[in-house]
Amino acid sequence: IQVGPEFSNTFVSEFGASVYSSFESMSAFLDPQNFGIHGFDDPDVCRNEYGNLNSCNGTNVWAERNYPCDSLVKKVFGASEDDLDDIGVSALQQQLYQCMMSQALLMKTEIERQRSTNSFGSLIWQLNENWPTGGWGVLEYGTDLPGQVIGGRWKPLMYFLKQHLFKDVIIAC
Repeated sequence: IQVGPEFSNTFVSEFGASVYSSFESMSAFLDPQNFGIHGFDDPDVCRNEYGNLNSCNGTNVWAERNYPCDSLVKKVFGASEDDLDDIGVSALQQQLYQCMMSQALLMKTEIERQRSTNSFGSLIWQLNENWPTGGWGVLEYGTDLPGQVIGGRWKPLMYFLKQHLFKDVIIAC
């Protein structure tokens, strides 16, 4: 690899993976009958417009949020459709944890790949969530409601960024 400003280089901006927030942040806004990422309801009919923009028709409270985790959790953890159809407190806790860890592991892989090249930086999208569902952020929506952290709870990706990914020198395999 040729390194330095005189060689071909990149700066990557506004990339990420959208996921839901933690059980602690989301449960205050959900009816317990919807404690499962498929919402204990028929799936909505969703169409991908472009990128991360989906348009959905239906009544499923999870699909209305337009941030499905299914593909990420299946890819990283090998989850089945049945795993994602499970409902209840422990099922939702596991689904949301796997969703957030999928974001962290996929972004870790991409940032390490970028750092192994002549990259002059990475700007991930985005810092914080601006509502209590999910999205691209590494900080959850935070209010003074029970279970939430004012200013936002860190998602696993934020810990990866602080402890490893954005250090001056990293080792990656």
